[in-house]
Order: sequence, then structure tokens, then C-alpha cells
Amino acid sequence: MNRREFITLLGSAAATWPPAARAQRPERIRHIGVLISGGQDDPEVPVNIAAFKQEFRKLGWTEGRDVRFDVRFASGDPERMRSHAAELANLAPDAILTSSSQATTILGRHTRTIPIVFASAGDALGTGLIASMAHPGGNITGFTNYEISIGGKFLELLKEVAPRLDRVAVLYTPGGPASLEVLRLVEAVAPSLGIKTFPIPGRNPAEIDGALDAFSLEGKGGLIALSGASIANHRGQIFGLAALHHLPAIYPYRFYATDGGLILPCRTEYGCARHVRASR
Repeated sequence: MNRREFITLLGSAAATWPPAARAQRPERIRHIGVLISGGQDDPEVPVNIAAFKQEFRKLGWTEGRDVRFDVRFASGDPERMRSHAAELANLAPDAILTSSSQATTILGRHTRTIPIVFASAGDALGTGLIASMAHPGGNITGFTNYEISIGGKFLELLKEVAPRLDRVAVLYTPGGPASLEVLRLVEAVAPSLGIKTFPIPGRNPAEIDGALDAFSLEGKGGLIALSGASIANHRGQIFGLAALHHLPAIYPYRFYATDGGLILPCRTEYGCARHVRASR
């Protein structure tokens, strides 16, 4: 999740409180749980949490006096995500903020009553997080940041910038609802573009390194990195491997580009001749 998405969430988070509570100090200390899919060492994460807390201060709520936060970091580990979700649900906070489809799905299995607000989720409707856009239903709501159909656009863009590309490695998040849905769409669209897909689970650095090294041996390959904390946590490694193996690459969010992710570390065999980088 990027800073802008996280800050945008605050309007919704504040709206979950009754008008009187927003206008004055609460009658008791409110308790907010936060389940972050990524790791505390990811530079994006502390900035986002600071922005979240700052919005409460703007509403006149002081941490420790009016509101307290219990923050848990999963570092892209599904087991840790499940453990933290169970722990936060048992604490019974007033509301819980989540940062991904995967974390929200896991947390939703532990409580049907505590309000859950997701800061970002890929196609919340398509992955079943909500019943409808107008009426989410249940205890889960939030902001969806892309539709599953974007997977087809990833492939089309790669083919446009590297016309002779015929193989694409797709880094996905095992257990991530949005990531898996986009992967399925990419696999369905690929044959129409003359592309063969190679799914690679983004669980840990060794797995990513070995799989991309093996994939790159045949040449004329590209890379799509889908959403998920495990992939975001290892984005520096992925950038390096894409550059090392000259893989035209597509990444899911702006912060990948600002951190150095190139769409095209080019090679003549791909039928292209320029580098492209997103502006800061």
C-alpha cells in the first residue's frame, strides 16, 4: 500500500465513529488494531503508520489519552499473519485496519463483529471481501485499488514494449486472493498474445532467486510482479534480478517505480531499444 492510499483511508476510518465522537474526546480510550502485511523494516510502512496516526491527531485524538493502537507486522509471512489476526481478534478492539486482501481475508475468519477497514485490496468485490460496492455487507469495508482485469493490461504493455517477448514469469503471492485472481487472468489472456506464462510463488528470497535464474536461461522472457507483501518485501532483490537477466518487468504499485523498478532493462532480442522509468 502506498502513502496516498493509506492517507485516503482516514476519511473512511474517521467516518466509522459517531459524529459526537469525532467532535469531542471519546468517553473512553478507543482501541484500534492494525494488521500490516509487510515488515516494519520496509521504508513504506512506518511512513504509512505515521500518516494514519497523524489523521487522528488532526481530529483532536491524542494517542495514549484518547486512542491506543496495537500494531502487528506479518512481514509477508502467512503463518505470522494468521497468528496476529487471531491475537488482534481476541483483543476485541473497536476496529481493525488491514493493509491487503490476504490479511483482510484471514482476519475476517476470526471475527464477524469487529469492524475491519482495509486500506487497499485488489478487486474487493471480485475476491469476495464485500457483497457489493454500494452495500459491502458484514463487518468489512475499505478501499479497492485495482480491478482483476489489470492483469491483461500488464501483458499487453509488456508485449508493446518488447514485441518479440514470448515468455513471462509471474511472481504471485500464495494465498493472496487478489494476486491469485490476477494470475488466473494473466494465464487466460497469455495464449492470445503468443505468450507462455511461468507462475513463480514469491515466498522467500531463495525461491525467487532460483526460479528467476532458471527462467532466464532460455531468453526472450519478461516479468510481472503481482501484489502481495512477500513480493513487496523483496522488491530490491527483484529489481536486481530483472536488471541482471534483462527482463522487461511490470510492477503493481507506484512505490516500486520510485524505489528503482524499471519497466524495461532492454536487450535487442526483445525488439526494443530504450529504457523506460516512471517519474517520481
